[in-house]
Amino acid sequence: YNGILALGESLILGRLYVKPDDLWICPSEFNVEYSKERFPGMKNEKVIYGVEPFPECADESAVKLASGYREKHDPLILSLGHVTGCRDRVDLIRAMAVLRKKHPRAGLIIIGDQQVTYPAREAEKLGLKDTVHFLGKIPREKIKPFVVNSDIEAHWYLDASMFGVATLESMATGICCMSSSSEDCYGKDLFKEGKHYWKVEAGNIGKIADDISRLANDRPLRERIAAQGREFVKENLSWDRIGNMLISV
Repeated sequence: YNGILALGESLILGRLYVKPDDLWICPSEFNVEYSKERFPGMKNEKVIYGVEPFPECADESAVKLASGYREKHDPLILSLGHVTGCRDRVDLIRAMAVLRKKHPRAGLIIIGDQQVTYPAREAEKLGLKDTVHFLGKIPREKIKPFVVNSDIEAHWYLDASMFGVATLESMATGICCMSSSSEDCYGKDLFKEGKHYWKVEAGNIGKIADDISRLANDRPLRERIAAQGREFVKENLSWDRIGNMLISV
């Protein structure tokens, strides 16, 4: 990327599309720094994503499928978002192999388009065929049953740049979320580790498994983080609030 596409971005995209714009809207601190690096002198304004909870699901087959995984697994971990090279879930899959030693019935559901296949191969190699379930793409209106039937939502970008939108939507729906991102990824004094989400150390498989085990064994802690995360998103990331911020810039 840095050798070819970044050059084209600066010389072509920058000249034709980006620099003439009056303002670059950036959802996170990562995007702010990226815009400064790629397009020096360009004005930018940070406006975080607006999100809303997943809607109620009217599809009985989705409800039945989610309930089936709930009956089979304890704890049940949900991981939302496309499976890509920068969000591959390999840490999480390897942690499930360790977690099963303490929690033999533990299970992981991964929902999202499989754009890379090596995570599925890793799960198979570790003997997790009955533990890790790749469900592929599921429409947004059918996601809520999987959220409410799970104990934790967990996924993160390999560069820990920010929470994905799926994490924020999960928070809004009221589930305890795990991420490797800094609490300041969307700006200082917004999210708080251990209050609005649980921070994991990417790459530390044993620690990730221990963190999942701790949350699985401590329902009051899990529910407190879920409630505080939901309230934070409701107060700060509603579309009304974010829409007004966009209008003001």
